[in-house]
Amino acid sequence: MNFKSLLNITPKAFWQRILATTIALTILVVLIDLSMFIKIRSSEIPPVREEILTSSRFDLGKLRRTFIYYDNKRKEFEKINSGGTVEVTDPSLP
Repeated sequence: MNFKSLLNITPKAFWQRILATTIALTILVVLIDLSMFIKIRSSEIPPVREEILTSSRFDLGKLRRTFIYYDNKRKEFEKINSGGTVEVTDPSLP
């Protein structure tokens, strides 16, 4: 089968190929899902254990910067909603 023969198929044959491929892939996905379900149910695949983090670093500075960023955004939106204007930089300019 060469490329020209692929271009010369009728629309009906084309859609039949698409339908057959879709059905085949759907059946394949269902079979894979079914096999995974059976493996998990029969405990062949062990469940994932949640590990408790013993030490986590909380970055207070990052939290403050995030709060300030969203507070500034809130102020800009309030200014726009009240009819004011906000300076916007054109990203296309160097």
